[in-house]
Amino acid sequence: MQDHKINKISIDEKNRLINSQQVKLYHGIWHYSFNEIFQRPYYRISDGQGRMNIVSGAMDSWSPVIMYSNYEGSPLFETNNLIVAEYDKDDPSVTTVFWYLSLTSFNDFLKRRDQISAHPRKSYPSTKTYNAISAQMNYEFYYDKFNNEKFVKYYDELRNPEHQSADAVLSHLTEGAYQVPKDWLRMAYLTHNNEMVTAAVLVDDSKSICVFNISTKRSKHGYGIVFFTELIKYACEHKYCSLNGGVSDKYGVYKDKLFLDSKLVFQGADLFRDPYLLNPSLKYMRNIVHMVKHIYKKCRVR
Repeated sequence: MQDHKINKISIDEKNRLINSQQVKLYHGIWHYSFNEIFQRPYYRISDGQGRMNIVSGAMDSWSPVIMYSNYEGSPLFETNNLIVAEYDKDDPSVTTVFWYLSLTSFNDFLKRRDQISAHPRKSYPSTKTYNAISAQMNYEFYYDKFNNEKFVKYYDELRNPEHQSADAVLSHLTEGAYQVPKDWLRMAYLTHNNEMVTAAVLVDDSKSICVFNISTKRSKHGYGIVFFTELIKYACEHKYCSLNGGVSDKYGVYKDKLFLDSKLVFQGADLFRDPYLLNPSLKYMRNIVHMVKHIYKKCRVR
C-alpha cells in the first residue's frame, strides 16, 4: 500500500462515483450489510495508474467487505473478509468463504447443478432428481415473517447442544452498533410428515436473502439440502438477485453443493480497525517515534 493514496470520502461522493458508473460492485456481489442504512465511513484507494477502489470495512465477522472498483482485477489492498478470488472447493488450503449464489430461474440453477455434478441422474438437486425427490417426500417449505417465540422454540429443539442458542444467534442481529431492521427478519422452515425438521433465521432486504443461521434434524433424507433447495426455488420465483450464507469457515456439505458462486475471502490484518494501516502517514510517524525512543535508550545506556 506504500504507493497508494487513501482518502476518506463522503457517502455523497461515493454515490456520485457509482451513479456516474465510474465504479461498480466488485464481482457484482450483494449482501444486506451493503445497504446505506448501516452508516459507516468510506475510503477511496487509488494508485498512479488510474485504478481506484471505493471501500468500507466489513460490518461484522459474518459480512464481506463492501468494495466498488473501476477496473477488472485484484484489489489494491488486503483486509479481513475482503473477497479476493473465486472459491475452489477442491483447494485444501481454503479455510474461509463467502457463501454466495447469483439467481436467475430455478431451472437455470438445476441446469448448473447438472453441469457440475458427476452423476446428475443420481445427485440431488438436478433437473433429473428434483421432481422425483419432491414427489417422494412428504415435506412442506415455509417462508414467513419472523416470529420470535416460534423460532426460539423450534431452533433450540433442533440445534446441536454444542451450538449457540436461538437467543444468542438473534442477539448478533438485534444488538450492537449495526442492528438489522426488524422488518428485514424472516424465518423459514421445513416440515416432513408434519414434523418440524429445519428452522432458520434470515435477513431479507428485498434484494437478497441471507441465511444467518440454520438448525436442522440429522437424517438420511438430508433435510439441510432439501431446505436450501426449496429456499433457492422461492428466491428465484420471487425475483431476488442473490442468496448467501455469509462469511464462515469451510464446513457443511450443502454449502459446497448449492452456493455455486462462492468467493474466497482474505483472512488477516484488518485495515479498517488499525489506524496505522489505514493512514500511512500515521504509520510513518509511529516508526519515527519508535526510532527516536530506540536512539534515546541507547544513549542512556552509554
